[in-house]
Amino acid sequence: MSVEIATKFEDWITDVSEILPPMNIVRQGNSNNNFIGEIEQSDLNHIRLCTVKSNGVCIDSSAYDKYAQLSGKEYLVKFQLRGNSRVEHRSKVVELTPGDFTICYMEEPFQLQFEKLNKHAVLIIPAQQMNKICPNIKHFLGLLFSKAVTTNALVSQYVINLIDKVHTISPDIVVRIEHILLELLATALSAIELKPDYTDSTPAACYLKSIKNVISANLDNPLLSPDFIAKEEKISKRYLHQLFVSEGVSVSRYIQLKRLEACKRALASPNLQNMSITDIALEWCFSDVSHFHRCFKAHFNLTPRKFRLQALKS
Repeated sequence: MSVEIATKFEDWITDVSEILPPMNIVRQGNSNNNFIGEIEQSDLNHIRLCTVKSNGVCIDSSAYDKYAQLSGKEYLVKFQLRGNSRVEHRSKVVELTPGDFTICYMEEPFQLQFEKLNKHAVLIIPAQQMNKICPNIKHFLGLLFSKAVTTNALVSQYVINLIDKVHTISPDIVVRIEHILLELLATALSAIELKPDYTDSTPAACYLKSIKNVISANLDNPLLSPDFIAKEEKISKRYLHQLFVSEGVSVSRYIQLKRLEACKRALASPNLQNMSITDIALEWCFSDVSHFHRCFKAHFNLTPRKFRLQALKS
């Protein structure tokens, strides 16, 4: 278990970055007021439990760098302990009050915002473990798990009790504790009755939405291609290409544009300013760096270098 207490905002950001993946963090409210910030981490078996306390901040993970994360692809389960907060993920916005929780996937952007002194617990669960307890976890991302629902309240209360006791539990018992925690979370997920999206629930629209999620989650995967997507979605390549006619771009071009946007976010991130343009291009699967420069300039009307200089300066 590690505990870090900071009285300066900059020191708190450093402490957070040593435990959680890099994120853009901006202080809210009057910056002249004294800052309160604490972060504590405990390792269970496969998952980590963190408690975070601070004055108002806005956190944006859109420039998240997967290589800075030690455990690979992970899910964050955020439990509100004190104060209220606003979380935006997958075009969904939820308002959390003490006892509520929500789930985010670290490979996709999310925003967290709160104005006053706030405390929350975060379970960091590797994708492999999460997929075991809930193979269709993507349907639950960004949803509000209210404490008013008994199964949700059980998970929240278990986490609250665990925070106070985890440092006293022997390693062999910790494995069983983690198993119980994951089973409780699985029970809460299975109790949710998902509401259908009536905005466009045609089979084609559902496939297209799912395909875009697959693309977003695999932008850093060099195997991402029409063949890969068709296999993942269990559809033919011909049908896949037909679905993208309405998008006005081919599947391959859509993937390229999304990768360019990911590179743009990385170039604009102060957290990644020591990472070279070449490394950023390679990270998002542009194996030909000269080709990346041409594509970037054609799409954004600036070279990657000029864009980065302007973005970091502003």
